[in-house]
Amino acid sequence: MPDNRSPGLEELEMDEEATLILEPEGNGHHPGAASSVWDVLRQRREELGQDRHLDLEVPGTRGLLSLRLGPVSGQKQAALSERVMKSKSPERDFNLNADYLIAACQAILGRPDASQPLEVLTDETGDPVTLSTLAHSPAALQLGLDPDTKTREVVRYLFGFAPSPEIAAGRAAFDYMEWASASGLELDEEALGEA
Repeated sequence: MPDNRSPGLEELEMDEEATLILEPEGNGHHPGAASSVWDVLRQRREELGQDRHLDLEVPGTRGLLSLRLGPVSGQKQAALSERVMKSKSPERDFNLNADYLIAACQAILGRPDASQPLEVLTDETGDPVTLSTLAHSPAALQLGLDPDTKTREVVRYLFGFAPSPEIAAGRAAFDYMEWASASGLELDEEALGEA
């Protein structure tokens, strides 16, 4: 005989458990989240467009001076590579390293004492002093540089606090290149660390 009675409380509780709807976990979809690969790529590009830089201490200055270096355009890189390929100078390696540091320099940072924070050094108009503008700034006179000093010689002067300015500038250029080629990976690692 079929059982036509209403389900008992025990049976009802079992049915409710069986039909319980679980919220999806970890599927990555949140209200307002990107809904397509194009949206994700656009957001990623916007993240990459934010200010990215590397603050690199100038060797031998005991932490008193740093260079703020940023990305160099592909066009500028091609021009630097072409220049070094044509160069017959015995200093072509130093020149290439100096040129990369000059092109990447967004600002020079300094402090009178290592216990103080580094600050962007500015010129009389309030613009950041860079390697290419240092020779023409009041700071050049304070450093004892001639206002007509060539920019590569400014690099040699600043890296002259190290025993070998050429090797020190080469190491700085290498550190910069390593950062510039891996900066996308660093952002990915930061994102993974937050997940």
